[in-house]
Amino acid sequence: MTETEVFAYEKLDCGVKIWRCYSCDRQVDVPGFLEGQPVVELADYGFSGHMEEGWLKEMEKAGRLRCGTREGCQVSLEEISSGNGGLSALCGMGVDSVALPSSLEKIGKYAFYNCGNLKRLSFYSCLSDLGAGLFTGCHKIGELAVTVIPEKPSCLREVLLELSEELRVDYREDGVYGRLLFPEFYEEGVENTPARILMTQVHGSGLPFRNCFLDTRFQFSWYDRRFDLARFQEREDFVLEMALNRLLYPLELEADARKRYEDYVAERLLLAGQWLLRHKGSQELAWFLEREAFCHGVTEPFLTELLEYAREKRLGETVSYLMDLRHRLFPPKARVFEL
Repeated sequence: MTETEVFAYEKLDCGVKIWRCYSCDRQVDVPGFLEGQPVVELADYGFSGHMEEGWLKEMEKAGRLRCGTREGCQVSLEEISSGNGGLSALCGMGVDSVALPSSLEKIGKYAFYNCGNLKRLSFYSCLSDLGAGLFTGCHKIGELAVTVIPEKPSCLREVLLELSEELRVDYREDGVYGRLLFPEFYEEGVENTPARILMTQVHGSGLPFRNCFLDTRFQFSWYDRRFDLARFQEREDFVLEMALNRLLYPLELEADARKRYEDYVAERLLLAGQWLLRHKGSQELAWFLEREAFCHGVTEPFLTELLEYAREKRLGETVSYLMDLRHRLFPPKARVFEL
């Protein structure tokens, strides 16, 4: 067997239910269709190492379970387990990244249970049924990519509340892109002994940011108004990245919020420039340095320091751009010789 991906699935009346993914890789792009039918459901424990594999064999014997590639080539569980093709179940600590299709409607309970190395999840907001304990034991998820379907209820808030660590979210809607950062939060039970009650205290500013929804629609203006919460509770580098991403990708960014972000960045101009050097390209750096809100801070010493930083990082294209910009803004003075 030379296939690189195989999916164990069950045909339902409304589409296909995926039970297991087998791969040579640590990431998977789950297909939207198998045998011409839409993939509508991911089974309980679908990517977890705690699924009872014997149950899959019983389903295959009963004719309920099929195994095949996205192109339609059929194989058996025995062929997969023989190891001749180098395939193994994509589950548990062996999963790094999962992309789910737009056709998916339901994710079963504990589908990602103890996927401790899962770092990125891509999905569509039209998911209507999320199982219990979906991300239990998933403490490394730092990136989400969500495509929002405007005419349908969104599951984004439910997903965000399931993940309490710092998150970077790629938000796409109608072809427009935004990058949102969500701070960490955690809950702590505190006993009030005199009153004989247990109270819950929430630490970190992450929860208010995750509650920026009206019905199921994300409210960018609410998110922006909570910026001061992050300023006073979160790390400076995280808050700076939050501000820069809202300015770089100003999806539904109102004028007063833009001004707050610009004022924050202007006070940390060198740190902002260095962040852009590390994470973006010359085009984004040019946008930043030539922006009216920051031009007063683009001095010759500033450009010299940023240029040295770019040289340290061996960013040849950026070094050329900075040298040219410094020459244009601060041309060398002509030497005058007196006889």
